[in-house]
Amino acid sequence: MKYKILVIDQSNLLRNFIRDKLTDLNFEVLLAKDGLDGLIKMRNQLPDLIIMDIYLPRLNGLNFLKEKSELKGTKDIPVVLLSPKIDRDIIIKLSKYKISKILSKPIQIDLLLLTISNIFNVQFEIDKTQCKIDVHLNDDILFIEVSMGLNTNKIELMKYKILEIKELYETELQKVLIIMTDIEEQKNLDELLNLLMMNITSTTSAQLHNINLLTRLTHIKNYFTNHPKFNKIKISEDFIKAIENLGKIDLFFTNETEIESVKKNIISKKINKPIGEFDLKFSDETIKLNDIENDNNANEKKFTIAIIDDDLSILELMEEILTNKNWKIITYENGKIFIDDYNKTKPDLIFLDILMPIMNGFDVLDYLKTHNNNIPVIVLTALADKESILKARQYGVKSYMTKPANIKFIQHKVEEILNSNF
Repeated sequence: MKYKILVIDQSNLLRNFIRDKLTDLNFEVLLAKDGLDGLIKMRNQLPDLIIMDIYLPRLNGLNFLKEKSELKGTKDIPVVLLSPKIDRDIIIKLSKYKISKILSKPIQIDLLLLTISNIFNVQFEIDKTQCKIDVHLNDDILFIEVSMGLNTNKIELMKYKILEIKELYETELQKVLIIMTDIEEQKNLDELLNLLMMNITSTTSAQLHNINLLTRLTHIKNYFTNHPKFNKIKISEDFIKAIENLGKIDLFFTNETEIESVKKNIISKKINKPIGEFDLKFSDETIKLNDIENDNNANEKKFTIAIIDDDLSILELMEEILTNKNWKIITYENGKIFIDDYNKTKPDLIFLDILMPIMNGFDVLDYLKTHNNNIPVIVLTALADKESILKARQYGVKSYMTKPANIKFIQHKVEEILNSNF
């Protein structure tokens, strides 16, 4: 029997990714771009499963579920929700509907596939190879960091993440830096590296001489050196040299991999335990339960952004450039005021200056780390020395921007962090 799955999400890229993946697994997939489109297709096609975001245009997720529950032929269809955030009130309202699972965005394909496998009691192979791939755009350079191994699912996700960034920033992505650490030799390594590179070259506009590889791994170097096409890519063991090969960069890139210093050569450091993003355990799945403004008629996600800076002109400027009906902006003149208000606001994103009186930016980062906080932080400061950048990196900041920063880039970076699907 060929099961039929309806995917409802306003992101065309996410719909296409799920369709391609599930079609390969022999499911019939229907796509809908909003709640009303999904309601019509649900009534006419009667799918066996619905995968949907709770925040949908035209007919929001809660109203869709209400309509679904009132129809005898559709009320028992299981639903998997995908959402970057959801509040307690909505969770209570969801309890009356047939929700099989709530999965967080950015999407974790392993959890989605495992959920589908459990719903239909079918078995299909899931690549469980430990792998971490992070993709970030800083200035005009696309950073692709790969560690722990190579996994086909993560490589497929990477492709759509690149397309998402390309679409959001409206750029052709002409410079790429690939950083590869802690990747042991594994079965079909050449095949996996080839898939990785084909996805990078097909989704960016970078010529091979504008793609740089940063690694100390001999077997990775050998692949590129001996490849008839990719041997044109420059290979370096030094981070600064690799950056200089691609031109000046003003913004700090970070992710969760263990790159200890931007002042020294990249070192492949052994990671002894998995990083949660690709751990096949439902207990690792989290839902953000922020106290946010929301009601049954809301069609959009609501986010709170905290801006901490002792320069009042910067606070005014940031508040102006981040004006958005779905972004609530709260400003603080120093870190102490923010910390005192932290438990009441619990923002979704923090802009943080480093040089402030009373309580500086590093003190704020230390407080957040001590309280096991995972709210993304963007440092926006006039402090541009490598020691400060490295110190901020060690706190896990999302991005490090030096003043004055490009306004358009700030806006896009906020969109990327808050609304990422991959």
